Amino acid sequence: MLLTVAWIASQESVDAQVEQPAAATGTKPAIRVLLETMHHEATLKDLRFNFSQLILKTVLGEEGALVEDSTTVFGSPENLSKEGLKPYDLIILNGRLRGPHTPEAFAPETLKLFEDHVFRGGFLLVIAGSADLGTGESLPFYNPLLTQFGMTFNDRPATVPGTQIRPSQLEHDREHPLLHELEMLYPCHGTTLKLTNRKALALAFLGDEPCLAVAPHGFGWVIALGGGSGWMNQGMDPQRQPKANFAKANQQFVRNLVLLVGAVRKGVSR
Repeated sequence: MLLTVAWIASQESVDAQVEQPAAATGTKPAIRVLLETMHHEATLKDLRFNFSQLILKTVLGEEGALVEDSTTVFGSPENLSKEGLKPYDLIILNGRLRGPHTPEAFAPETLKLFEDHVFRGGFLLVIAGSADLGTGESLPFYNPLLTQFGMTFNDRPATVPGTQIRPSQLEHDREHPLLHELEMLYPCHGTTLKLTNRKALALAFLGDEPCLAVAPHGFGWVIALGGGSGWMNQGMDPQRQPKANFAKANQQFVRNLVLLVGAVRKGVSR
């Protein structure tokens, strides 16, 4: 199946195309990823910790991405700069555990840096923290950032039967590269989204509410996923999931993301 990003060009002025998926050509996009985390467990090489991101990092690497772990965004945001973020094609922000070093909010200058980075052609993936563990206070944390792009996380757990994130049934949305070969996704303590801008597009749903959405901004893209804090590891781990297709589907989404970022990167110079 040919994978194109003509869909992207019709949504925003980004001229990029992929003739075949990486698996078909034997080549992989060499994209750079900044993998940011608030989870103290994320640095421990022990799969017992649900909130680590070891499998997410492994899948990114298998697709040819160069991944750098970081705590700068939350631990020392004063060290962030336009030039420091420029090398990264994809920045992933995920979860928010409470603790003595947890920031209460993004500083205005940090919000501006991310907005500028996306406008110049960067990708930003924001994964919701847990809603049904603790008080759910982590969810609104990302909303000042996402609001710039027409999306916000709801401040409650998703209350729908089952655990499947159902991709959009609209045919033109089903052709989006992020949904390539996907019939379902699976959350871990997830929530849903509210879209506040007509440019933000819902790609997958929990019940009737969006759980995965994308929004163009300048030459870049923002992706919001109400997947839950455990999505980066236990949600992709075949040993933890009752059905192997759960982990396979979530991994496929990450592989699609790497292909998409690599494709867009060819048409955008930052």
